[in-house]
Amino acid sequence: FRSPDARDGFLLDGYPRTLDQAHVLRDILADLGMPLDMVLEIEVDEDEVVSRMLRRAEEQHRTDDTEPVMRHRLEVYHDQTEPMATYYADQDLLEVVDGTGSIDAVTGRIHSLLDAITQAVEELEEDAAEAEDEDADIARDEWAEAHSEGQGECCGAEPDPQEA
Repeated sequence: FRSPDARDGFLLDGYPRTLDQAHVLRDILADLGMPLDMVLEIEVDEDEVVSRMLRRAEEQHRTDDTEPVMRHRLEVYHDQTEPMATYYADQDLLEVVDGTGSIDAVTGRIHSLLDAITQAVEELEEDAAEAEDEDADIARDEWAEAHSEGQGECCGAEPDPQEA
């Protein structure tokens, strides 16, 4: 997480898969002082998942990937991984993207979501900077008013907040 290529963010694909792993990740990130900004779930109909996996098994000549094996993997997913959606949704971290369609279509939806989140974060940062500037202006105005009333730093009041 501290490597230069993760400085601006990182993507964990397929991890965590269980609530225990999610708790470990939470603790690691807390120790590093790094917030978890978002969890992305790509949602696809179960029959479509099986169809895709069977197609991949055929293309890669994987004779061990049969439909019963894949259905069992989905059962494990429902038992162990699916509860994480609730865990992350309860923390307002879960974003769900429709995973049906072509790779390009799904990628486009993911990019649109990430772009919207990036824009929202930038707007929040701008709002915070403006609020900080307003606070500085208020402090400066209060200082100027005190000074104009003979209570300025030359009269024992606090120094100019812009000079502090």
